[in-house]
Amino acid sequence: MRGGQSMEQAYAIYYGDGMAGPCFNACAKVPPHGVGGGYPGSGGSFHPVRESNVANLIDENVLPTIDRLDGTAEKVRSKLTHIKLAPGDVFVAVSGGGAGLGDPLLRDSQKVVNDIVSGYITPGHARAIYGVSLNGDNTLDEAATAKQREEIRHQRIGGSPKAELKAPPIIGVSLTREDGRWSCASCDERLAEGDGNWRDGAVTRETEITERYEELEMKVRERLQAPYVVTREHFCPSCAASLAVDIATDDLEQLPSAQPLGAGVAA
Repeated sequence: MRGGQSMEQAYAIYYGDGMAGPCFNACAKVPPHGVGGGYPGSGGSFHPVRESNVANLIDENVLPTIDRLDGTAEKVRSKLTHIKLAPGDVFVAVSGGGAGLGDPLLRDSQKVVNDIVSGYITPGHARAIYGVSLNGDNTLDEAATAKQREEIRHQRIGGSPKAELKAPPIIGVSLTREDGRWSCASCDERLAEGDGNWRDGAVTRETEITERYEELEMKVRERLQAPYVVTREHFCPSCAASLAVDIATDDLEQLPSAQPLGAGVAA
């Protein structure tokens, strides 16, 4: 399932003499995590546009939009103790997007097409993350979609998958811990002992986050000092299902598996 949409918004000083205060963004460089093989959402961001034409647009009864806005966009840090806005300045903010639930390759292709047509996602993002391609008339290209999804599965594990990619019994549950072992919920491939780390049995792809987001046509701010933020995509070695996408810093070792605590745990 696709995560919720983010929102782009803008605030202008029009009736007052100015405005000042602190600003912070909690997901500029570390975006929200997906669940059950779902991918993270886009990061949030904000910036002021100085000496804009917003007052002229309002006086001319023209709806101010980003495309109609002139002025100087100022790049600022994601956490500020103080920022000033003067008349004519516009504060532009983009909230972080909701993360995904479940492997994006298992999403219904027609729902992805509907999202493209509605303007919720770009065709490039749909092709890169969902493996969905369109015909020239914005209808689903079934043959190209099937081919693209197989290519993505091949890229995930660096070879041809041995098992079919199936939807797990419960959406968003990509792993099972039963009979003393961790397994892929899509094909039942054994990944690790129950007290071990299932990530050790997965195929893992680690990429600097801005590089990976550029490939997926998503947005996130780059961290300019160490440790750097990375995506760690974990895939089933048998069916190439997306098991989890971790967001971490490059100085961290493999994240541990969750483990039940206490008595009475059948697994």
